[in-house]
Amino acid sequence: MMYTFKPMTKHMAEMIMTWEYPEPYDFYNFDSSDESIEELMNGEYYGAFNHQNQLAGFFCCGNSARLPGGYDAGIYVEENRLDIGLGMKPSLTGNGQGSLFVADGLQFMKERYKQDQFRLAVATFNTRAINVYKKNGFVERDTLLSKVHGTDVQFLCMET
Repeated sequence: MMYTFKPMTKHMAEMIMTWEYPEPYDFYNFDSSDESIEELMNGEYYGAFNHQNQLAGFFCCGNSARLPGGYDAGIYVEENRLDIGLGMKPSLTGNGQGSLFVADGLQFMKERYKQDQFRLAVATFNTRAINVYKKNGFVERDTLLSKVHGTDVQFLCMET
């Protein structure tokens, strides 16, 4: 694997807080609140480090990977899949590294959680990410609306 994964630390969380995604991806930005740091430190987040030992992104699982709107839409009724979420450092996105990043993250999650069926939700406009997920065995399922910073955003549920 090109990426290694370590449980989230406060230092990693603080670094992630500084990442700024350009529009229209800017709703993925974390705010620098204590609540955001607490979320990143809740035990369900892992920092992803590249071969130069630089923080390149993160993966999360379980409740941390779930959207509030997903409960109303019923996508979390089946408990046989591990819900995952992820983010790459903005300067690393859009240059062909996403597929390997996702593949390594899935392998880590398989080994860590003894699970090989995954579910995630991605904004429907994020076609780059959707294509990366398809290359890694995800298929499209349902669409749903979930609020992000007070605005309804359409998401696509994908599963392996």
